[in-house]
Amino acid sequence: MTDADAGERRVRMRDGVELWTSSSWVTDGDDDEGPPALVLVHGGPGLWDYLEPVAACVADSLTTHRYDQRGCGRSEPSDVQSIARAVADLEELREAFGHERWAVFGHSFGATIAARYAAAHPDRVGALVWCAGTGPDWPSQRAQAGAAMASRLTAAEMEEHKQIEELGQRGRTWAQEVRWRTLQWLPDHPAPATSATVAAVESFAATPLPVNEHANRAMAAEEFGRDPGEALAELTGINVPVLLIRGAEDPRPATGTLAVAAALPRAELAVVERAGHLPWEDQPAEFEMLVTGFLRTHT
Repeated sequence: MTDADAGERRVRMRDGVELWTSSSWVTDGDDDEGPPALVLVHGGPGLWDYLEPVAACVADSLTTHRYDQRGCGRSEPSDVQSIARAVADLEELREAFGHERWAVFGHSFGATIAARYAAAHPDRVGALVWCAGTGPDWPSQRAQAGAAMASRLTAAEMEEHKQIEELGQRGRTWAQEVRWRTLQWLPDHPAPATSATVAAVESFAATPLPVNEHANRAMAAEEFGRDPGEALAELTGINVPVLLIRGAEDPRPATGTLAVAAALPRAELAVVERAGHLPWEDQPAEFEMLVTGFLRTHT
């Protein structure tokens, strides 16, 4: 395998909005078309790409594409924030990068977008990795997840988080924003958090990019406002191999993952012990083995 091209690129969508992307291209000397490709869809909604460690797991054998969703991170602002537009953006990225088909990895809310894309464009997806998603019935799980997250913070941390949250994103200093993000995201990892975990969360929280709160509210309301039964029925049409990965200590209930796994015709569920919402950070070796093994078999 040789690295043919790697780097950042801005790709213009048909409506004029440019998306930031980062790709690592590889070619196979025995195949003029090269190896298959993997696109990675980050969560949020409203965050930026943080999936470089996941792409690195397979970068020796697959071309990988990461991107910031429209209105997020380094991509251009957009008046349109919807699931349909996110799905259309993925398809336009595939066309721009010249792939007939590709594998799709989606994390958290990105798993929802990835599944919706696979349902809308079944001929363009060779395999799907659904990592740490919630399933369509998230509203019924939110209270349980919130309680689990709160249990991983001290009473003082909970009070601090509440006070900073009440300021709103625009009312916080940058130091307060970083602290709010840290307290918001630290419970995604198993408790008690190690010093290495705290350092990693603090580093991510200090990313100098804003959270797109409009995208977060609009896309979550759209997806979770649907009838859960109809949403699960849509998944039955995804007739490609799907690997569902769940951290056993993800504070979000397992019920959503289990419902999605039951709806998908060709689903394989893997539970990573001693891992939370970001299993590649908590158990990197096991996570890499799962992802590389699955994609090696199905791409």
